Amino acid sequence: SSFKPFVYATAFQMGWYPGMILPDFKTYFPNGSPAATLAKSMYTPPDYSRTGDSEYHHNTGSTIREAIANSYNVPAIKAMEYAGPQNVLVTAERMGITTLQNNGIAWGLGSQNVPLIQMVGAYQVFANAGMRVPSQGILDIWDNYGHDLYHYDPQHPPATAILSPQVSYLMTSVLIDEPAC
Repeated sequence: SSFKPFVYATAFQMGWYPGMILPDFKTYFPNGSPAATLAKSMYTPPDYSRTGDSEYHHNTGSTIREAIANSYNVPAIKAMEYAGPQNVLVTAERMGITTLQNNGIAWGLGSQNVPLIQMVGAYQVFANAGMRVPSQGILDIWDNYGHDLYHYDPQHPPATAILSPQVSYLMTSVLIDEPAC
């Protein structure tokens, strides 16, 4: 579920916002299957309650803010369908996640492994007003005579704009919103 914010950030770039209400009911996603495919063979992501039983929020739906706070799966898949798996993949790659493969819509729930350093680097884009600063493992290189051959300047990191500051703000606001749970 830690991957869902990247799906929603992509949707936010395309015009969605945290207050949108998405229905959450049992939904059959064809996930590339032909039109005559039986419902029982389609992808049907459940939501999980604290008791471990699958549940959906039939009558009210939920805002995107609530869906992220409670890690609802169906709204995340709907966001993935809206944004498009390829667009989400491009956003994730630009944010520093390079290990993903576009194999349908289910990976938008976090079904693929992502190295921790890539996930941390991608999340820092939200906190850094949309700017990506690649992780830096080497800060200084000295030769055996004490000459400084390389020095990383933390005051001037090589930053790249990935998300707009507005989308970054929206995602950060949603992620820190504990009362939405």
